[in-house]
Amino acid sequence: MAETPLQQPDNLKAPETEIVPTKLVTAENEKGEKSVLESILARTPSKEETHHIDALIENTKFLHFDTAYSTFWTKRNLDPIKEKLNNSLLLDLGGGSGELRKTLENMEINAKHYINVDNFRGYFKSATDQLVINKKTFRIQKVPTERCDAINVDADMLEFLLYTQSESIDNISINGIDEDIVDNHEYLEEVTKQVLRVLKPGGIVFGIQGSPLNIITLKHSKEINTILDSVYGSMIFQKKVKE
Repeated sequence: MAETPLQQPDNLKAPETEIVPTKLVTAENEKGEKSVLESILARTPSKEETHHIDALIENTKFLHFDTAYSTFWTKRNLDPIKEKLNNSLLLDLGGGSGELRKTLENMEINAKHYINVDNFRGYFKSATDQLVINKKTFRIQKVPTERCDAINVDADMLEFLLYTQSESIDNISINGIDEDIVDNHEYLEEVTKQVLRVLKPGGIVFGIQGSPLNIITLKHSKEINTILDSVYGSMIFQKKVKE
């Protein structure tokens, strides 16, 4: 592809920084109310030791795989997870202009909070609001919609995940983030680890044609019971509930 790849951090582990107050800088924040972003993001990047990728994936269960990914966004496929998605906090990694939210709303699936994280193609150049976490600033853009609280975040997805508190996200979507877009397997594997760290037990991770999903899929290939010449397709996995 001719497009410029997503920015990838030089060091996958964020540096230590002096703790300073978290501050949401927006024109609408006069009441001092805590935003959903402030509730899920930590003051410092996570230094929690993530287990080997196999151990993290072992803590997931396979719900759906279909190589015909073009038919994923159908009532038949999404009805089983509709209850999970409704009234939830949905994190959309690499969500572009936010088409997933619109697609789900058209199917009467409405998250309570929708956070779209992307910094590809300058999607959110017009974002003027800022969320300051310690000394890190995320540019954000509130999306006008009556269905849910929707926010675009101009950020590298791994950096955002590193600042996200463990088991704070209800559900996560990953679409189209493959090695044509991010040509760095170590980076994509670290994204996969962080996705499984921040996802709540019982939460689902789903989408189409995303390398983090592909990494999980290959570990579940015996359950899927198909020859995986290509793992491009639609996939749904669930993080196991702690016993």
